[in-house]
Amino acid sequence: MEPTETKLQGVYQSALQLPLATDLAGLLADLAYCLQTDWRPHYNTKDYVGGWDSIALRSQDGAANTVFAHPGKAYQDTPLLQACPHFQALLAQLQCERESVRLLRQAAGGEIKPHRDVGLGYADGIFRLHIPLITHPDVAFVVAGERLPMLPGECWFADFSQPHSVFNGGPTDRIHLVIDCIRNAWTDAWLEGAGFDMASLVPPPMPEAQRQQMLLSLRTMSGAGAATLVLQLEAESAAYWAEVYLQKMVAFLDAIGIAWRFDSVPENTFLPGLEVVQGCLLIDRALLRYPGDILHEAGHIALLPPEKRGLFSGNVKEVLPEHEGDELAVILWTYAASLHLELPLDVVIHDNGYHNQADWLREQFTTGTYIGLPLLVWMGLCEDPKAAQAAGSVGFPEMLRWVRC
Repeated sequence: MEPTETKLQGVYQSALQLPLATDLAGLLADLAYCLQTDWRPHYNTKDYVGGWDSIALRSQDGAANTVFAHPGKAYQDTPLLQACPHFQALLAQLQCERESVRLLRQAAGGEIKPHRDVGLGYADGIFRLHIPLITHPDVAFVVAGERLPMLPGECWFADFSQPHSVFNGGPTDRIHLVIDCIRNAWTDAWLEGAGFDMASLVPPPMPEAQRQQMLLSLRTMSGAGAATLVLQLEAESAAYWAEVYLQKMVAFLDAIGIAWRFDSVPENTFLPGLEVVQGCLLIDRALLRYPGDILHEAGHIALLPPEKRGLFSGNVKEVLPEHEGDELAVILWTYAASLHLELPLDVVIHDNGYHNQADWLREQFTTGTYIGLPLLVWMGLCEDPKAAQAAGSVGFPEMLRWVRC
């Protein structure tokens, strides 16, 4: 079969089809060879239901069964890729560096839950391509609310830092070739030629490691100019980490099923930049002062009985006064979430909140005094650590579940 040029089918808010010559018959021949090898279950086991496994054509250690995909790491071809000439020919068309290259297989009836892959937006400098090899019209591949009509042999870009999910409603496995690429001038021209609005992208920021190196040097210098630059770089660093923390938290909310969205909120909300409306957490980037408050408000939603979450708007104390006493359990829930997400505790339980008791609360929790624990145990979200240890299991701050059933 002669290679054919894929045709642009349409431009979507966060995804588009890219022109790329593909030899589908050749790719399927290589796939048949790869199907004889040992595929590994996908490592994000909390993100899916049903079968979802993969094999690597490029991996961090060059092994086909190393299927992790972490942006910014060094990658190398696996022996499996070297045995697949059609996959090699396709990759050779991409005039950019490639990181992870994998085959991902989702079983019929499988569901990949809504989630975000932080750092995989085009502005981040690393982006992901999907080339369906085997698929079906009943596969619902949704990115940022748009269902993508991907056909076998097509090449699709999507901003996977946006919420996305996949349901394989077809009768067979769905298998995609998935390629992580490093952005460069050629990829800019490629995407722009396909309809991508390059002008809408914010210029990539200075890498944080470089900014910290500059700060170290500037702090040894005297003079008003150096002092001004230090203040500017410190502000940029604070904004950088605030965004990193925010993205970690909203990805966590997606994973545990707490509804949220970026939206405008009034200026006089109880926590700046945050408002709960019918159980959905609204986040106003312009007014948000303390990203850690996102987890606190999410904790209030998570600890409500399911039948009451949709009734929660505004302040729990005013709307659902019978749950005002949940506050200590909510604070302890935010502590567990901060550990789970590896966030600095003073970002989550910060000094500008908690009625000037933040320092005391942090000290209590870090020394194992878990105020509010009996309520979390009663709700079935965790086990008492002493009882768990005696039973040979793991107790708080490890959680059994994050949302009350």
